[in-house]
This record gives sequence, C-alpha cells and structure tokens, in this order.
Amino acid sequence: MCKLAAITGSIPASIADTCLEIINKDFSRSQRDGFGFYAQGNGGKAYGRYLDPSDYFGHGVSMPDFLKPSPSWEAGRMPDIVTNLIAHGRTSTNVKILKNVHPFKAGSLVLAHNGILFWEGKKEDEPKSAAGCDSEQFLNWIVSGGQWQDAHKVWAGWGAMLLLDLASRCLTLAKDGTTKLHGAKRSRGGWVLSTEPDLIKRLSKVIKLRSKPIPFPQRIVHFDRAGEIVRDVEWQGFGNRCYDHMFERSIGAGQPNRDTKRVFGYCPTGSTHEPTVWKQETDGVYRKQCAKTEAKQPFPDYDPQTRPSLD
Repeated sequence: MCKLAAITGSIPASIADTCLEIINKDFSRSQRDGFGFYAQGNGGKAYGRYLDPSDYFGHGVSMPDFLKPSPSWEAGRMPDIVTNLIAHGRTSTNVKILKNVHPFKAGSLVLAHNGILFWEGKKEDEPKSAAGCDSEQFLNWIVSGGQWQDAHKVWAGWGAMLLLDLASRCLTLAKDGTTKLHGAKRSRGGWVLSTEPDLIKRLSKVIKLRSKPIPFPQRIVHFDRAGEIVRDVEWQGFGNRCYDHMFERSIGAGQPNRDTKRVFGYCPTGSTHEPTVWKQETDGVYRKQCAKTEAKQPFPDYDPQTRPSLD
C-alpha cells in the first residue's frame, strides 16, 4: 500500500515545510521505495522526488552527494503561500526507480495514486509510461482525454488518486471502495487529507482543524482554489478483476518478497480475511493458493489495518 497526503487552502511556506517533514517521517516508517511531493501557490511552485525517503532533508536544502547516495530530483522553490500540497510515499509493485516515484506530472496535471491498475482497453490504445508505472499510464490517459466516469470501462484495479490541475489551481480526489482515505476540515479554510488518519492528527499540531478525520466514501470530490469542497459525484471506480489474476500480473511467478506480502498478504472473502498460503510446487516455484477464492470473484474491498505486521 502506498500512502497519500494532501493539504488544501492557504498555508505559509514555513508551515508547508514543517508539514512535509512530518509527512516524510510518517511515510518513511513503512514506505521504502520513494517519497515525493508537489506544492503550488502564490510566488512559485516546488516539486521533489526521492528514491530513498530518508534522503529528503527539506526542499532546496543543499547536501553533499555522499550524504544522499540514492537518486533524487528537485525543481522550483517553495511558494510564499502554498495553496495546494500533495505528497506520496511509495511501496513499489513494479520497478523501483526514480522515474516511478510519485507525483507524476504531464502538461498542467499532477497525479499521486495509492493502488494498482491494469489497462483493459485495446492494446493499441494503451497509454505510455516512462518506466512501466500504471499510475503514470493513467495520468497520460487523463491528459489524452480520458474521463473519470469511463475509467471502469478500460481500467481494472483499485485505489485513491489526487489530481492537481496547475492551470485552475484546483484539486480533484477520486476514491473507489477498496482503499481508505480520510479528511479533516481546517479551521481557516481547506482540508487535510490522508490515507492515514493518525497522520492527520499529527499534522493538527501545526494546522488547526475544525473536525476529526472523517472517512471518505467512494466518490469523486472537487476542491476549489480556496481549498473547499465545491462538488462531489458518485463514481463507479475501476473495473473489477479476479484477485488471483491481478496478483499474478503484478508480481509474476516466483516466491513473493516482504514488500509484496506486505501489500498483498491476505486474500479477503466477503467480510472476513483469509490468509494467503504459498505452496512450493514440483517445479520449485512458489504459487499462491487460496481455496475460498473463486476464479470469477471480483477484486474485493479489504482493510490493510486488519493484517498483522510483517516486521
């Protein structure tokens, strides 16, 4: 599971920097495959991507290369007043490389995604990605004219997305039924959003909130330039797919590593969660066995918090 965080509404650059430190510290505990953020506001914009989350020392902080051995990339400067801030902590389901660290930018759109997607449309229409990341493919699909309400027709998968339109300075949140995302209303206008409600509580130490973290339902939610919710619509989400099929397409054959088991460690059936059993077959390859999962069972909802830690 990747992690998401966002802040809408105006905050000074110093508060934005502090919030990023808190978010990075939280994400770094579990996300090992990248940390990135995008900040937009009055007086500039800032963009950073770091393959190792521990290599984030603050945007624009100059450090000798030997103190940050993993690849990283930064651009711009932190706006004097930040109006939109999105951040992402990555657990990879494909290639661990800087090009696959979120958020992705294409044209005037910036996207961060928690989940996994597969293209189900025509092969010749499949969107491109610099390094095979499904999230970047989805962003390129949106840029080319793809519509949210058509996503279930050509995409299989699940997750939550934050899409920032730099031209309109508005944020869109899209959440299906399979991932958790919470939001808390700010005292001075705007929202704090995250897949982690405890992170919202920690951010409340520097951003005063009017509400506790509230779980968001399956929905598309639009925020205006002031960071307030102006519209929400029902959303069908992404197309369903057999759980086993999605799993095998994600990691292929072979013994799962710790990160993979952390993300896909349980095979849910209905409202209960059945443990995944790995069986070594005669050819020496480990394959997943889940007796209660039928071949045509759609990919179901699940709550990662119900799974024990693998650490």
